Amino acid sequence: MEAQILSAIRIAADPSQDRALQAQAVEFLNIVRGNARESCGVALTLFLEQNPDGSRKHDIHARGFALQLLDDFLGGLEPLDPAAFTTLEQAFVGYIQSEYIHGPGEASAPFIRNKFSHTLALLFLRSYPEQWTNFFPTIYSLLRPSISGSNLSAGTPPINGHVSLLFLRLLIELSGEVHDSILKGARNWAEDRQARDSIIRQKIRQDESENMNSAVLTIISEAEERLVKHRQEAAATGDSQARARERAGLEEVVESGMKAFAGYCQWIDINLTINQHTVPLIFRLLADPSSPIR
Repeated sequence: MEAQILSAIRIAADPSQDRALQAQAVEFLNIVRGNARESCGVALTLFLEQNPDGSRKHDIHARGFALQLLDDFLGGLEPLDPAAFTTLEQAFVGYIQSEYIHGPGEASAPFIRNKFSHTLALLFLRSYPEQWTNFFPTIYSLLRPSISGSNLSAGTPPINGHVSLLFLRLLIELSGEVHDSILKGARNWAEDRQARDSIIRQKIRQDESENMNSAVLTIISEAEERLVKHRQEAAATGDSQARARERAGLEEVVESGMKAFAGYCQWIDINLTINQHTVPLIFRLLADPSSPIR
């Protein structure tokens, strides 16, 4: 099955292929998508498989299709089979650790990085709070990996930029799924989906809103602080390509952080989002002519 899927993806993505052959390939891939439950294991392999050097074995076409298969599988509302949930949870957390903490964070494949945040959001929606009870503590622990050994003298490590972006995009996705009236209005109304969204919002409000909001504000504040320092250094000693890349990454974190904040501030306690700490931060970012949120 894996070889057939890869062959069909290559044919479908190659504009030089015969049109009739491409049509057959697309038809086959649609059949595979129609049986996403049976193809979930293959999808995980296509998405996660690595070469001996640690790089991802398959190209963005194959990995993107794999994520689409996983999206199709996770698109329902009923609880996941316990074995399927455990497999996906372990695979996704392991992937985040290897790619976002110890790896490049899909730097060469931003499409995959963005697509995975959506797939992760679907797994969260399908499994929280009954199955993935420790989701938020797990993410928080990945945001700022602990210091070990000889690095203990370095003090508190900076928040991981790759994991930060993943976390912020996840929150943007979640707000869109469970609260955004425009997106919800564009879907066919379903009572069970409305009930699920309400349960998730209420559970986060009760148990996680304070920690979640604190994490987001910390991410934004640290990124802003580092961004100011970068600009000062560039003004004093001149810019460089590496410094410009890092600055662009920090700007992306700030922008995503404010989008996440704007999304969830509509459905969690307003005292957490509008207070003496957040208002100065928001106005400071708005007053910055170079701020990505202007």
